[in-house]
Amino acid sequence: MKYDTTGMDVAYVQSLYPNESPEVIIKAMLFVRENGYPKKIGIVAWFDFILHIMRDIVRLHATK
Repeated sequence: MKYDTTGMDVAYVQSLYPNESPEVIIKAMLFVRENGYPKKIGIVAWFDFILHIMRDIVRLHATK
């Protein structure tokens, strides 16, 4: 399934995380859209957690 990641969603999230690269934000957004989030934790806290993981993954791939 393909998602539109060029619209307002990415711009809005980028405004909340101005120091984060668009690549990391898009990867985190796609992960949450495809896999959902734990209702007890909430989407904002879950997205923040996933964002940090995606940042590490992107850094690891960049060093290869």
